[in-house]
Amino acid sequence: MEDITNKLRAVMVMSTYKSTGFFSSSHTGNKSDMTGIIYKVKGKSLTPTQFGKKQKLPEDVSKIKDIEKKVSDMGGNWLTHLNIGQT
Repeated sequence: MEDITNKLRAVMVMSTYKSTGFFSSSHTGNKSDMTGIIYKVKGKSLTPTQFGKKQKLPEDVSKIKDIEKKVSDMGGNWLTHLNIGQT
């Protein structure tokens, strides 16, 4: 979600599940969990996100690079709840 006028953006990443390991596998996270952030965008103006096949979506909230100031964290489970500001 984007608020172009106030330069705010909210990003929610679904599924924190990750499988790792080469010889033996280990699993972290959950397939129904979600995590996100509401933040003020760096720069003088916010350009709208281009939706479609060429759209690049973040796979991890920690890899978002255009954060000027974090407003709030989000998190929860899409089956049961959504927490904003208290994750």
